[in-house]
Amino acid sequence: MRIVIFLVLLLSQATAAADTREWFFRVLLDGKEIGSQFFRVWQKDGQTRLETEAEMQVKILFATVYRYRHRNVEAWDGDCLAEIESDTKANRKEFSVRGEKKDGFFQVEGSNGAERLPACVMSFAYWKPDFLQQDYLLNQQDGKFLDIEVEGPFAEEIEMGDGTVPALRYHLNADKVDLKLWYTPDDDWLALESKTERGSTLRYEPR
Repeated sequence: MRIVIFLVLLLSQATAAADTREWFFRVLLDGKEIGSQFFRVWQKDGQTRLETEAEMQVKILFATVYRYRHRNVEAWDGDCLAEIESDTKANRKEFSVRGEKKDGFFQVEGSNGAERLPACVMSFAYWKPDFLQQDYLLNQQDGKFLDIEVEGPFAEEIEMGDGTVPALRYHLNADKVDLKLWYTPDDDWLALESKTERGSTLRYEPR
């Protein structure tokens, strides 16, 4: 009996592991590593769950001139965001977003105060490339619902480790957001690159 229970536990753990996907990126600013961000996606109670955390700091000589921390938790029903809870601190500025699908709308509270959005919205779900087909996306940092434009895909090769791999590149613009995203031909997320307001290049590369 104990052997049967042990085998059942092993099987359930293996299934849970198979249903979990993780991405761990190092973050570079103009080629210099400044921090990291991880993403974990798993299935629970019929929903897709996401957890992500980021921590970055920029130093000049021995002084820290910029510090960024971000944590975000989401729940998805299929292709529709069901819940979101995020907290961000960028130097002395703090942001929070709280939202849930309720009463036929997605009700969110962020930098613009409380808003009622369509029932089915998507966030900047980099791990889920279907988000690139949307006209509007919810910004997880401040809760703004942004009009987006996407160009691509463009077939090219991207440096990964000691070599290059085939990739599809997309270019996304939304308000002050200017992103390049790379995926494998099978839609697995590879890398991200964006321009800061000062013109520097922020890049996510897998460890």
